[in-house]
Amino acid sequence: MKRPLVLMTLSGIVGILLGMGHYDVSIALVMLLVYRYRNLIKQNQYKHVFPFLGICLYSFLRVLIYNQSYEATLQYYVEGAHLEIEGRIKEARVSEQYNTYILMPIKVNGKTRQKGVRLITETVLDCGEWIVVKGEVLETRGKRNEGGFDALSYNKSRGIVGTVFTKEVDTLKKQKNNWKLKIDHLRKSHEKRLHLLLPQGEAELLSTLILGSKRMDEHVRENFEKAGLIHILSISGLHVSIIGYGLFKALNKGINNQGVSAVIAMIFLIYYCIYTGMQVSTVRATIMIGLYLIQFMVNRRYDKTTAVSFAAFGMLLLHPYQLIHVGFQLSFGAVLSIFYIEPLLKTNWMPIEKGPIAGIRLLIAVQIGIWPLLAYYFYSLPVYGFLGNLLVLPVVGILILFSILSLFVSYISMGIGTFIMGVSYWSMSYMQQITCLIGELPYNTLYIQAPNIYFIIAYYIVIALWIMGLPCKKTGVCLATLMLLSVSLYLLDLETMYMHFLDVGQGDSIVINYQNRTIMIDGGGDIKKKGDNVGMEVLLPFLRHQGIDRIDTVFITHSDFDHIYGIIEIANHIPISEVILPFVYKEKDDPLINQLLSGLDDQLTQIHYFKAGDQLSYKNMNISCLWPESIYMRDNNRNSLVLYVELKDLDVLLLGDAGILEEGAIMKGSSLLNRDVEVLKVGHHGSATSSSEIFLEKVSPTLSVISVGEKNTYGHPNDEVVKNLERFSKHVLMTKDQGAIRLRYRKGKATVQSMIKE
Repeated sequence: MKRPLVLMTLSGIVGILLGMGHYDVSIALVMLLVYRYRNLIKQNQYKHVFPFLGICLYSFLRVLIYNQSYEATLQYYVEGAHLEIEGRIKEARVSEQYNTYILMPIKVNGKTRQKGVRLITETVLDCGEWIVVKGEVLETRGKRNEGGFDALSYNKSRGIVGTVFTKEVDTLKKQKNNWKLKIDHLRKSHEKRLHLLLPQGEAELLSTLILGSKRMDEHVRENFEKAGLIHILSISGLHVSIIGYGLFKALNKGINNQGVSAVIAMIFLIYYCIYTGMQVSTVRATIMIGLYLIQFMVNRRYDKTTAVSFAAFGMLLLHPYQLIHVGFQLSFGAVLSIFYIEPLLKTNWMPIEKGPIAGIRLLIAVQIGIWPLLAYYFYSLPVYGFLGNLLVLPVVGILILFSILSLFVSYISMGIGTFIMGVSYWSMSYMQQITCLIGELPYNTLYIQAPNIYFIIAYYIVIALWIMGLPCKKTGVCLATLMLLSVSLYLLDLETMYMHFLDVGQGDSIVINYQNRTIMIDGGGDIKKKGDNVGMEVLLPFLRHQGIDRIDTVFITHSDFDHIYGIIEIANHIPISEVILPFVYKEKDDPLINQLLSGLDDQLTQIHYFKAGDQLSYKNMNISCLWPESIYMRDNNRNSLVLYVELKDLDVLLLGDAGILEEGAIMKGSSLLNRDVEVLKVGHHGSATSSSEIFLEKVSPTLSVISVGEKNTYGHPNDEVVKNLERFSKHVLMTKDQGAIRLRYRKGKATVQSMIKE
């Protein structure tokens, strides 16, 4: 059998996927393997099956054992617990307020654990230091909203079991001879040297490009992202390939000995991989370039398929959960696209060997290979990314090589080092001009709804069949059919109304999608974990995940922090066409309302004020205001908008923070409450001041939703209120237990789903 390592790797991946519970992806992969090796199956050559089944079983058991080990360590990390952690700093990320460090391995209360922990502190520490610290365990949450960050899965993919916070680190065990500490000091020395050679902005950019530093101006980073060049800002396979191959060629010309040149280049690459933090893409590239260099020492031909399989197999053997790491998927996706899709493009459409056409062909191949992953993880595609890469990538190699050369030469002669750095300075100026230009172009980012996992599976099955010999015309027809089917489903879905009760902690936020219109009611504002905020961590990722690039209407029920602040945070990041406030704030000087309106100054946002009796209609959906009247109440909760949403035979009552007095007023004043409602958003997070028995009996909701934060200091929801809700409602759901709750209504039928399945 040719290339058995390929089948070994794929068998291992199937086992890992089964161990993780990703049965749909593993079944698709098995089907492709059966198709690929169908000739061997027809010939009854089953002797190869058992070894590969063994690898699959081993990988499956490896995941189960890893899960058991992980869970055993995870039991120490209960939110709010205080632990004494001892460990070595493996990674460091320094910011203005809090610094984040990864400790690995660790001792928890004196017991050694071969896992990592994330430490958040104000103290500045060095990589390689062994520290002892007492801190409080912060909550590590899974995905609670669509588009939200799944911290649990990410931690698992990196072997991190929890997060600990302490303001200051009291105890440090200095290890002067620790090699990681020496590398960190050397990196800091190089950063200081770059600041001597370049202005601050360029020095920070170059530190990110070649040293793996994380300090960089956010505006510059955004421009690189809009230009589709964000991959350049992380130490990636591109960097390693340029450095490794460039160094090998330079050494070979100097000493004219391929074997010696390859050994020196490999040693430098391994050191550079460790020096820059051993990121997934860097490790992958180091292994593959290392195998490429080994051919010059053993006089054997380099096989790219075996090389990529060897890299994947080795990395997953050490840590199977790397398979779900986005860096692993994008890195291997890009290199596989170059190896297999680019030759197909060359054969069928672009037969030119060198020049701009070859570069364009390479970029197209990579985009074909990874765009579903980019859309799935980041919900956006840079419209001019192709142009950005075409203009910038040719100078990246020059920039990296001259920067490293200049850095080393500067230790011998500062003048010569500065002179050589001039080439790098010119290259960076050119890059920044291109990214700024693209960043200012209209429609530079296309926000798209994250593709369905089954669409991604179908897409990659078609691409795999193309690589395995499916004719181009049939491949094109399959892809066109898949795209047409997706568009058709999207158009049909416009008739469906989605109402999302987002999990924003202790606060309210509701998003309604109907007929290509987005309506948001409140935006939360609870800040629970260090460095997090609801607007940027929950609302904006959710909107991007849904492919929403504009909010048509925002209702602010009242100006309490936990209802308005999330909207304030995202006001500069997404256009808002219209904001509707309670009428009582029209003449009232409210600081948070003023902050929101000042944040909307640069937009053409219309501001309206609602009171009881006002309505907003869109097609056959009607939103009526039941409260407040025009008199401002000292108790701000009494100023809260109460909204009644009608869509055909679906009635939804949204109470904001209204209490028992407001419930009594709307029962008397609104004829809409003469019929039962299907959905009730419970008032004031289920507090004892709302949801009276007489009111609940009057509205008799089928579903009651309580938007409330876990372990909040207010004691919400009140136990008696929950009991009453359970008496008068068929279903009672809480965001603290279910995460985000989604109501789907189409053709008279409503279904409810929650992010956290019970």
